[in-house]
Amino acid sequence: MPPRTAPVLDLNRRSAPARPAASPPPRRRSGLSKGRVAAGLLLLAALAAVLWFALRPSPGGSGRKSGPWIDFSGVPPAMRPVVEFLHPSPAEARLWFETIRTSTYVQQKWADLADSVAFAYRPDDDAVNAFAGFADGNPAKPRIVLCGGMVRAARLIGAVSLVRASAADQGTEKDIGFYLKRISETVSESGGLSSGRVVDLLNEFEVGTGVFENVAAVSEAKATADGICKAVLGHEMGHLACGHSLGADPNRTVSKNEEAQADLFAGSVAASIANGRQMLEGQILQWYVLALGETRSPGAERLRTHPWSADRLRAAVFANKDLAASLGIDPDEVDVLVREAKSAAEPRTDP
Repeated sequence: MPPRTAPVLDLNRRSAPARPAASPPPRRRSGLSKGRVAAGLLLLAALAAVLWFALRPSPGGSGRKSGPWIDFSGVPPAMRPVVEFLHPSPAEARLWFETIRTSTYVQQKWADLADSVAFAYRPDDDAVNAFAGFADGNPAKPRIVLCGGMVRAARLIGAVSLVRASAADQGTEKDIGFYLKRISETVSESGGLSSGRVVDLLNEFEVGTGVFENVAAVSEAKATADGICKAVLGHEMGHLACGHSLGADPNRTVSKNEEAQADLFAGSVAASIANGRQMLEGQILQWYVLALGETRSPGAERLRTHPWSADRLRAAVFANKDLAASLGIDPDEVDVLVREAKSAAEPRTDP
């Protein structure tokens, strides 16, 4: 990876032990005692069992409720930072949406539309998805829905910083390329992402609960995930602003073009907000991770309704060259970035 590549995309390309593509990476011995590591992993594994005590989504998944967002009764103290990390509050989700809605680009051109758009956060929906549409099929009631699975996927991608911090704590190395590939595979295989599945992946990479007390690492992870969520919401706002069909268009070429147009809309939003660098980083990282799990073929091309993720990554960089440069990404090296990422994520053998 070129030195000027953004830190969040800096893959560890050192040799790793051979392993089958479908198998999790082998456990590495750490400098910590087995008892401490086991205790941390045990607490993480317990998260799946206590999440239903912790979460109280509102009826219908609207994301609005009175009182605290998370009820920590029954949740071990060591688990609380983990629960908070995986489940942003409706207030946080609303802030992402408001960043898009109030952006200079949107307000100057589509103020009336933006003011009429309803926003719904569905934390209990595991779909890795967000969509734009009309409530009750009424064009006068535009809305954008953000599913919990999409937010958890963003947090999982952002957790690269936690994986690194955990490795530093344990005195080991983590194969970041393989970690990102596992996220891509998981999302591609199921289309959903439950809290328990997120915990499984964090356990697979031996991310103990102690790392969630690392304020700097958690802050970096959240910032990265926030950028992804803003990019997703900017894309959905683009569908509404551009008057897209907002459904399954039988003409796949039209569908791909509309998706590409919505991507460019999100790029324009990123260029018009105060922290656009974060949003562009999220947009790039989203397509970067998804590109790891895609294999092009003529047959697959004919069936796709969305552009290839590598093409979307390239378009995002070229649409915001100055912001991309501030992230250390050279537009001329985007193709190299994707190729190196795929190579780093493949199983390797020692020479």
